[in-house]
Amino acid sequence: KLTLTQRVPYLAAASYYKRGIAVHCGGGQWALPSMDWLRSYKIYVKQDIVAANQDKRGDWLIVDAGVASHACVKRLSRVLVFENKGESSKSLATVALILQKWRNCGRPRHWLVYGGGLLLDICGFAACLVGATYTSVPTTLLAMVDASIGGKTGVNFSPFGKNLIGAFHLPECVWIQPSFLTSLSKREYLSGGAE
Repeated sequence: KLTLTQRVPYLAAASYYKRGIAVHCGGGQWALPSMDWLRSYKIYVKQDIVAANQDKRGDWLIVDAGVASHACVKRLSRVLVFENKGESSKSLATVALILQKWRNCGRPRHWLVYGGGLLLDICGFAACLVGATYTSVPTTLLAMVDASIGGKTGVNFSPFGKNLIGAFHLPECVWIQPSFLTSLSKREYLSGGAE
């Protein structure tokens, strides 16, 4: 009978290299983390899905400043507008700031994260740290095909590299609204297509 590590090749690789998915338990022992990240989740693709569904679970909305003018943002009382300053924003300091705002909002259990891949990665990691659930609403093509899929979350650890601190934390679901693609620059659209 095969163990879970033997059945899933990337778990075997993580266990072999003692990094990534495998978790150190002390005494030279390694184990797999919670199996929650192996569960499935739904990805919805519909033109008006955000406006139709955001009141159902959106306890707290975290939205990229670039899309904050979208009409659905006005319907929620607890909103954090995130000023995206590029890769320098993807840090532990930003996670600390988000968690401070989360405490000030009464520690909502569910987050609606509305933005590109950078924001999805940061907020997914912050949600993981406090045990919150989240819904991903990717607003760029790259986020729709990469950051919202698979539950990889994390931040950069300067000066050592990109995405070095993180966790696997799956969203409850992903809402993809294709109309966001019309607002992208040609460069952003092509980079998402290449991914």
